[in-house]
Amino acid sequence: MSPDDANELIERYFLGTISEQEIERLDQHLQNDPSLRELFRATARLDTNLREAALQNEDEKESSVTPVYFAMRSLFVGLAAAAVLMLGVFLFLWPHDRDSDHLAKVVEVGGSLRWTGDGGEVKEGLTEGEALSGGTLESLSADSWAEIAFLDGSQMVLWGQSSVTFSEGTGGRVVRLREGNLSAKVSSPRKDGAMRFITPTAEAEVLGTQLTLRADASTTKLTVYEGRVRVTRLADGRVQDVPADHYVVAALDIGEDFLARPRAQYVDTWKSTLPYGIGHGEWHPREDDAPGSLKAKPLLWREYERNMVLYLATFTAIDAEHRVAILKEDAHIRIVGRLEENGKVHFGLTTHRVGGGFAGKYIVARELSGSEEPFVLNLPITAFQRQYPCFPETLVGHELIDCWALTINKDAGLEIVSLELLTP
Repeated sequence: MSPDDANELIERYFLGTISEQEIERLDQHLQNDPSLRELFRATARLDTNLREAALQNEDEKESSVTPVYFAMRSLFVGLAAAAVLMLGVFLFLWPHDRDSDHLAKVVEVGGSLRWTGDGGEVKEGLTEGEALSGGTLESLSADSWAEIAFLDGSQMVLWGQSSVTFSEGTGGRVVRLREGNLSAKVSSPRKDGAMRFITPTAEAEVLGTQLTLRADASTTKLTVYEGRVRVTRLADGRVQDVPADHYVVAALDIGEDFLARPRAQYVDTWKSTLPYGIGHGEWHPREDDAPGSLKAKPLLWREYERNMVLYLATFTAIDAEHRVAILKEDAHIRIVGRLEENGKVHFGLTTHRVGGGFAGKYIVARELSGSEEPFVLNLPITAFQRQYPCFPETLVGHELIDCWALTINKDAGLEIVSLELLTP
């Protein structure tokens, strides 16, 4: 937002001629721009003083007071803007700790990421230790992830194909998960109150809590591992308190259940229920004797200044009954699929720690032959290797969260029919 636009919106706010959309726009910029907040406060003080002065002149006609009031306020807004601009230049040139304006720092990252700051600057990828102010972080592929630490000690991990915007203002910190997945451990206490998590269908107030969120345009699932979270379903304003070891699903359809329920007991066998839980790919329904399948779709992937095209199929490993599978050492993954051309196929799993929190991503690759007949792979859990050294060396004992399959820079006609976890 340019200084002129900011001045105009602030002046129209106090004149009472601002629209609701403009109020939202102004509020967003106030949350992320300290100099704009100072200008707003200064204008508010002037507005109050002038109104009090106007009330003290009851003997004067309103027509003589109002033009002077408006003229003085407009003049002050211009002078205040100039003063703020000069102060900003001074602070920029004078040495000081610039981290005071930052909300968080990058702990660890991997895969293809995109960061868009509040000023509109776009960066492909982030580096460990990088300081972040308000903005939008996008995790662009199934094997992408980022861990962020806020200044109060709270932590957040984003993974898979996800997009999150975070900001902080007078009302506290706000995290908006537009789509995808995140895990968070929120510190307690916070001086400015609870952290707010907002998705397209729900809003949650969080304090001293560990949770995971999965959201798309029509549904949000929130799971609480520690603490308690108050969740509001945006479609009708209903509220649910979700205690530890419970989850709640908030959908746009208000006819659907909106109750906090206990997390299901762990299972050690599980089978996909496609098309439920599809993240990326094109679903092909069953035809004649051929079963339905999830066909890989192209996705641009960028990391380390390299561009690749991934032909990718992803889906959640939690079924419609919200059962969670635990990975045991003697378990294996059985994958049924198709491949039109010979090629190397990469298979991946996302895991959580038991008790909450993102654990890591694990991958294995196999050379497969193209054929009209389906392929059947039986992969021991121990064959999957951690994608980055910072992940636990083994995924044994973790919760299974997401699954994916892909080919790189080659459309080999990859389709996934089913994926099954089997434990003797």
